[in-house]
Amino acid sequence: MEPEGSFKTFFDAVTKESAETFFPQKDTKAFEEFKEVVGNSLYDLDGPRRISERASDKAYFVANKLFHPLSEIMNNLEAIENISIYSGSFPYKRHGVSRISYLRYNIENYLNELYILKNRMIDYLKIIERSYRKCNRVEEIKKTLKPLYVLVSSALEGYVNVRGAHVHKNRYTDSEIDRLVELELFSNLSDSSELGQLLHSQFILGYRETRKKWVKKMKDDLQALNKLVDIYFENLCEVLINNNRIQYPSNTNWV
Repeated sequence: MEPEGSFKTFFDAVTKESAETFFPQKDTKAFEEFKEVVGNSLYDLDGPRRISERASDKAYFVANKLFHPLSEIMNNLEAIENISIYSGSFPYKRHGVSRISYLRYNIENYLNELYILKNRMIDYLKIIERSYRKCNRVEEIKKTLKPLYVLVSSALEGYVNVRGAHVHKNRYTDSEIDRLVELELFSNLSDSSELGQLLHSQFILGYRETRKKWVKKMKDDLQALNKLVDIYFENLCEVLINNNRIQYPSNTNWV
């Protein structure tokens, strides 16, 4: 999912700050060491994988309080969008993969990614709230973040409940999925008989309808999710971004 609107404003501010904070200035010893570490990591070479200089308090804050948890939220959003694409086709016919098993696999992962997304969006609010708890704007920040806990939870709770009901069974199922699993099984057992062909045609018909329903649901969910994400980051921008720059806690020595 490409960041748009308030999400893009927040993302751009954090990534810009990250680039300025993480990368050493050129023509310095630290920069040469940084290039060596990056080269070793990218090409799996022998040698140091970390720079020797201790990260500054500001770099630690940007990396662990802003950039890393934000990137995890982005990974979730991208995975959810990708699953909606995967579910719209079946590319494994020649590999002996069951159509309904593939669809159910995507549904399981879809619900799981929504569950993780909810937790990460809530955790991000907690990280920010704790990080600014000694700031002179703490009350303003808490007042802005408080409704977001409710918003995220209420928007995604239904998916979390569905996911939670099946997580211990290790698979997603419902009456429609169960019926298609049985149809596919009996059509395979009957093989090329007239009954088998009839069951197979019924299975394909039902499978396509179920897949169509889930693909539509995922696309509709993505539209709603885009609105949720925009409201979420609009509020974060309100208290953390000023003129496209991060507003750091006032009690730090590197503001």
